[in-house]
Amino acid sequence: MPLFSYTAVNDRKERIQGMVDAISLQAGRSALQETGLFVEEIHEATPSERESVKPWETEAVVEALPSPRPLPPATSYSLLLDTLRLYAGWLLAWYILVIVLGAYQEMKGLSFTIPLVEGLWQSVLIIRAAFGVFLFLMFTSLYRFFGSRGWVGGVFGVMGVLLFYVFLVNT
Repeated sequence: MPLFSYTAVNDRKERIQGMVDAISLQAGRSALQETGLFVEEIHEATPSERESVKPWETEAVVEALPSPRPLPPATSYSLLLDTLRLYAGWLLAWYILVIVLGAYQEMKGLSFTIPLVEGLWQSVLIIRAAFGVFLFLMFTSLYRFFGSRGWVGGVFGVMGVLLFYVFLVNT
């Protein structure tokens, strides 16, 4: 951040000279005024002024960022579950992309062919995996919605396995 040299007057009418480290000239002026100083002059420090001041003698001023909103108390972060959901979402997006490109390529909508998509888009394995990932994302969302309790997770886990089994038998 740039270093600014200033001359200011405090409440007791004493003239003060110093350096302030700030993002901009206006940020430095605002920070000094907030501390109760009346700024008479402020400018970017010259090289000779910079050399005369030790780094620990300057005040660092950073423009205040808005404070983040706190999460609601019912929301909690589960490292494993959230990481799995992140990767499952990307995996589902790729499965959908393969299926859509394959179907579009089959209808002769593309002027070129993609051999990998051509081989994968009708694969039963891809369809089953996409449905399994979809069920995982859906039931983990429902698990969070209903309070993240152990018995709720067990019920949704059994429902997910049963639905996947029914899908597996019928494909």
